[in-house]
Amino acid sequence: HGSQVQLDSIAFSAAITACKRHGKWEKAVQLLSLMWQSKVESDSIMLHAAIATCENVGEWTSALQFFCILAESEELGTIPYSSAISACEKAGAWAKALQLLSGMTRSKGKSDRILLSAAISACEKGNRWEKAVQLLDLMAQRRLESDCITLNAVISACEKGGEWQKALFVFSMMVQCKLELDTITFSAAISSCEKAGKWEEAFHLFCAVGHSSVEASTITVDATISACEKGG
Repeated sequence: HGSQVQLDSIAFSAAITACKRHGKWEKAVQLLSLMWQSKVESDSIMLHAAIATCENVGEWTSALQFFCILAESEELGTIPYSSAISACEKAGAWAKALQLLSGMTRSKGKSDRILLSAAISACEKGNRWEKAVQLLDLMAQRRLESDCITLNAVISACEKGGEWQKALFVFSMMVQCKLELDTITFSAAISSCEKAGKWEEAFHLFCAVGHSSVEASTITVDATISACEKGG
């Protein structure tokens, strides 16, 4: 019986690896679910792979299932936490992402830049600008560098929440730190001004696009025109 379980585990492992190799993430998740339902014994390597697989397709509930199983057998490091939080981020499950981040802090001490960045992205997708700003402040307190992707997520979160002043503060911070601005940066900042009816600020930002290496997108042009129309 024991050898049969081992064979089943090896078979599942081979099939899942084959699916991952060919980019068939959904099939891999289906096999993982079947493995879970069949109560096949899984080792640490399999569980790490399972969490990473679920992360790739945003299957956060499955990722957390395997995360909890792994937590029962070993002390978790940064990688499984990062994969689980990223799975939540892709699905916009911001509350679960923050819960995992809190658990990481309690068990291992300080969270690193990757974990905090993933949690910020989750908050942006979940329209939780205040949480995104809090996490950005936490990164600054811990002297962790923020990249363009993370700061874009904060600006977008503020834009969705109607917090145009905070969006522009983060934008100015990126300029001061000489980070590379992209279309997402300008689009989110201009849109935040447009929603607040701040046409002068929106126009100023649009002019800044012309002095940068970034190409003006349809979103930036439309948002600037809309802001100017609102401003009369």
